[in-house]
Amino acid sequence: AQEEEQLFDQLPETRILDHRHNNTPGGNQVAWLNADRGRLLGPSRSQEVQEGDSLTLEVDVIFDRKPKGLLHPSALVRSGSEKLWKDRLLEGVQNLNFSPEINPFLIYEFTRLLLAEIECKKTPESYLMYALYDQDSVLYDRGKVLVSNAAANEHEQLRQTLKVKKNGYLETFVVNETAQNIFFDNLKVQSTSPIIVQENAYYPFGMTIAGLDYSYNNHTNRYLYNGKEIQPETQLYDYGARMYDPAIGRWLHVDPLAEQFPSWSPYNFTMNNPIRYIDPDGRAPWDVIIKGSESQAAFNELQASVQGQLNLSMDANGKVTYTQSGDGKLSKDAQQLANAIDNSSIVVNVNAENTTTTQSGDLYIGGAFSGNTVTTGEGGNTVVAEQEVNPNVLGKMSTAHGKPGADMLHEVTEAYQGALISQKKGVSSPAANQAGSVYPRAHSKATRQSGQVFERIYNASGKEMQMLPGGGYPSGVKGADWYVKDKKGSKVVIQELK
Repeated sequence: AQEEEQLFDQLPETRILDHRHNNTPGGNQVAWLNADRGRLLGPSRSQEVQEGDSLTLEVDVIFDRKPKGLLHPSALVRSGSEKLWKDRLLEGVQNLNFSPEINPFLIYEFTRLLLAEIECKKTPESYLMYALYDQDSVLYDRGKVLVSNAAANEHEQLRQTLKVKKNGYLETFVVNETAQNIFFDNLKVQSTSPIIVQENAYYPFGMTIAGLDYSYNNHTNRYLYNGKEIQPETQLYDYGARMYDPAIGRWLHVDPLAEQFPSWSPYNFTMNNPIRYIDPDGRAPWDVIIKGSESQAAFNELQASVQGQLNLSMDANGKVTYTQSGDGKLSKDAQQLANAIDNSSIVVNVNAENTTTTQSGDLYIGGAFSGNTVTTGEGGNTVVAEQEVNPNVLGKMSTAHGKPGADMLHEVTEAYQGALISQKKGVSSPAANQAGSVYPRAHSKATRQSGQVFERIYNASGKEMQMLPGGGYPSGVKGADWYVKDKKGSKVVIQELK
């Protein structure tokens, strides 16, 4: 019992001695739930999960055939006990002994899901429910398995299998919204990680590190460094345009795009800096790369900004390329993006996530200039620029102003302009909020944003407060939101902080 209480929450509050309804060999306890008795929420479990994990959720359930009636939401309203019922649920959830690694936000999101689930139905139910969250506590999947009549006087097993799509957390719990006595036993959450069939470690230029390789059952995968196929006879990698020798870090043939890099040897690999650059096909390093869980949304916004002028494409690794639509002259904004893609001495990494803080923990509204790194080489200075974006926030802002994609384009070109400034100076730039950053100049040289953003602040009661003279925050601020005004003058909230 003590071991179970370490693995599952809400056990002491719901467990009773009951040989008749128990389904565990040698066991004598079950979780008894009855919403009318204040036992709405039963045993639950919170745990971390990894992308690729296979999950199996199971629980045995039984109830006696003669019901005592159902707890209908309308009956709660008529009896005046709806608030008490909600309070019981909220109190039960808040008292759960959640793991300290679990974001407290999940507890309240978990409660909100339950309340929304219950209040939208005409008939109360009993079920096994799950919710999957990513690392930023954003819900991306949920579901439930209902108790059926098969559980009348005989045990029924509720079972759900899942495939985890993102690193994050799983919430599993059992619920009984009815006034019927329902008994749960053997709640199980089984997680199976994918089998690692091969593992390889590399030196920066692609040679494998002897002694660190691993193969399961002599499995052989020839697609190794950078996902390229190695030729067993020669130990060369086939990059498509030419062959690469990881032992010397050089190509065996002249670069077909050598005329674009007159200052570099036509045999160099990634400008002699494989830590910073990736050469996808043996012709040129990447220039604009969109990464992160929201990369597709960011790409869609970027395409919208140059619609009718540039046709963009993004491969599986996030590399952005373009073809021009027609023979007409590009606008200044579209030309800036084309320059950023064409300039192989500058790489712009766009990290797209549905977050409100940067990787360093700073608040940002839609986009953040995260600095750049300058590397001095034989062919001159090369730069890697970093930009963090939330395409959902930027998309709301651009749409409200009637300028699709304009704000995503601003973020990409801001990173590019900052890289140009740092490349000329030969000095790396820190992020926007640090001394010595080139952000102010980069911001002014980038394409224009779609419009102005306004901020409102609130106290603990939700009442709007006034900023101090000079834009400072008064004491007692407990929340904020940011909004824009659409063409009709209506306020459109693009981000909230509570």
